[in-house]
Amino acid sequence: MSGSSKKRRVRVVAGSYLIVALCSCVNHQRNSPNSQRRPSDALVDSLQVQAISSDDNEGLAAAHDPLRLLRDAIVQYDSKIHDYRCRFLMQTAKGDRLGDPQEIAVKFREIPYSVDMDWILNPDGASRVTYVAGRWTGNGKQLAMFHPSGVLGVLAPLGVKLDIRSPFVTQDRDHGIDEFGFRNTLLQMVQTCERAVEIPDYSLEVLGSAMLAERNCFVLRRLLPYPDPTGQRNDRMMLMYLDRKWLVPIGCFEYADNDGSRLIGSFVTADVEFNVGLTDADF
Repeated sequence: MSGSSKKRRVRVVAGSYLIVALCSCVNHQRNSPNSQRRPSDALVDSLQVQAISSDDNEGLAAAHDPLRLLRDAIVQYDSKIHDYRCRFLMQTAKGDRLGDPQEIAVKFREIPYSVDMDWILNPDGASRVTYVAGRWTGNGKQLAMFHPSGVLGVLAPLGVKLDIRSPFVTQDRDHGIDEFGFRNTLLQMVQTCERAVEIPDYSLEVLGSAMLAERNCFVLRRLLPYPDPTGQRNDRMMLMYLDRKWLVPIGCFEYADNDGSRLIGSFVTADVEFNVGLTDADF
């Protein structure tokens, strides 16, 4: 066997071992709601949400038609935002409890769609994931550069390219890396509300204004009817903090009940810098 053939065989064996090792680290647990209680304003009071005042014309318009507010937010985003940097603070349910809070340094660009996520605190399987639409492909699938955390990172110090639908990349989340970002979050919210709008017990309302991550935000509350016949959702209630200046969702808090006692997902964007001129070199 030639020296080059031996090297290729070593790479294949190491790569195979890495995939097997990664498989053993994936946890596929889901949290299912069982509360039938109606919404309580106690949670809203604790968040210090201020009611829209009678002289706040922008706020009154938002409260009158919150779904239009979200649609307008997408239009404004498309006209004003091209890229951004931020810190992304995330905590999600693992079975019947919340997992460790994670902090991620994020770079995001719309065209071509590009995401770089570099874990600062509590990496969960990955220390860094980079995805640029069309850059890496294999067998007709979009690939992301995945840098394992911990001991597994020693096996692949330069990272390994994986299908973006791989559980190593999605980490059992509802949305993939190609669905990340402010615009996608707004679009998903609008689409969910449009599907539910004719169903009894669905509601979307602007509760008022509050500060989050040093930004003045509208606070929207969305309630979804349950049980969900598709079995695809367990976020019975969502609170979305929509930045009043940029109309982007700075924070989303998902609950498995209507009174906010069972938090299953917390997503906050901090230190956002818009339109910083990110290039291919940043990804």
